[in-house]
Amino acid sequence: MLSAEQRTLRHVASRLQAVVRQRTRLINQFHLLLTSTFPELALLAKDIARGWVLTLCERYPTATLLAAASAHDLGQIPFLPEKLIAPLLEHARTAIASLDGDTVAELGRAPPSAVTAPIPAARRPARVAATPPTPMYAPAARRRPFLPAGVKFFRFPCAWWYPSILNR
Repeated sequence: MLSAEQRTLRHVASRLQAVVRQRTRLINQFHLLLTSTFPELALLAKDIARGWVLTLCERYPTATLLAAASAHDLGQIPFLPEKLIAPLLEHARTAIASLDGDTVAELGRAPPSAVTAPIPAARRPARVAATPPTPMYAPAARRRPFLPAGVKFFRFPCAWWYPSILNR
């Protein structure tokens, strides 16, 4: 039988796993959308869930719109590395496999907000993980009272029998 703290901790862990699965699903959908609007962006951005990539895609959802932008306009995007401005513009101007149009631009303009959104604070349980149940996380002195003071304990079987080896 699980205690109330353990049940709450289980619910928190299950919620966290669900949020991670949803975020992964949204990143994959966003990546699929980028392959049709501006596939060359994947060559320059290793992580498409970064804030500057989402801001770039919100302001310039297609390669055609990005090609019309200036270097100064791209410099206004927060956390966009300076060394990527010129390659971004060059790849946008030479992009050949990207779709264009108002519908594609509207789809690309709305990146999923849940990609970067954390778990809402109202749904987080207060101080559950800060007070774990005592039997699971008892201090080592109470779990192994037979160890002499100052002897290190390793997880290897029977390692505590050889204090002379451990104290080297």
